[in-house]
Amino acid sequence: MRKRSLWCALVVALAIGGLALWAACGPVAAEENAPAPAAEKPPAAAPDKAPAPAAAKPSDTAATPPAKEPSAKASAQESAATEALEKKIASLRDKLATLQNEEMEVSIKGQQILLAGSEKVKDMEHAGENLFRGKMESGLAEYRQAIAANIQMWQVFGEKVSRLVIVAKGLDRERERAPKGIQPKIQEIVSLVQAKYRSTVLKIADLCERGGDYRSVVGLYQSSLELLPEKERFKDKDLVQKMASLLERLKEFTVELQLLKAYAAANPGDATFTQKINELEKKYGAAAPAGGVVPSGGSGKWNNYRK
Repeated sequence: MRKRSLWCALVVALAIGGLALWAACGPVAAEENAPAPAAEKPPAAAPDKAPAPAAAKPSDTAATPPAKEPSAKASAQESAATEALEKKIASLRDKLATLQNEEMEVSIKGQQILLAGSEKVKDMEHAGENLFRGKMESGLAEYRQAIAANIQMWQVFGEKVSRLVIVAKGLDRERERAPKGIQPKIQEIVSLVQAKYRSTVLKIADLCERGGDYRSVVGLYQSSLELLPEKERFKDKDLVQKMASLLERLKEFTVELQLLKAYAAANPGDATFTQKINELEKKYGAAAPAGGVVPSGGSGKWNNYRK
């Protein structure tokens, strides 16, 4: 009985000690397992007064109506217009191809005539200059006749090309109101026809220069410039240089000054002719406008160069 009392006392003592130990260690364990406290936030600023909502736009409240599809009638009209223009373009292409074959024949025949006409010329290098000065010795008369025959052939060819130019211009006038899909094709064929006519004009100009007819050359060069879009008209530096040289020989200094000023105005970063312009301005400055397109119409001597 006494042993049992001692055992019970021991158990009670162990229990009390365990409770005391738990009481001492419990808060520490809880602190270790507790999540770290969040950083203290600064007091929130007083909220500003919210702006008044913007008035709703009609586009915000109503959905954009769907684009109307072209009616069957409008589609049929566009298809018919496109088909008609396609036929005109194809016709121009066919005629241009035929002329290109003819151009090759004219070129070969012309070279043969020139070669035969130049056989008796002793000084071919200065043949054009000698003809310009009226000299006819050493086979120059025969050579000039060969040049004239060539020019005649190219003029006949040029007349055929010019008829295509008229058709191309009419087609170009239709371009703006034509269906968008066909517009680039119109622009392409018009450019091809105009380029062919311009190259023919330059061929005739080259023959006139060989024959010493410098006045006709200047007029033909001017025509070739007018065939270009205005923005590109004075971009051909070599052609401008040739024209200026010919005008120098013809002693047409005021027209030369106009030409060089027009080139300088179109090419502000190019100072090639600056010195020459300054020299001519000292003598003829009051007679030539600053920049602009070289006159080609009814005033001045320029128009007299045309054949």
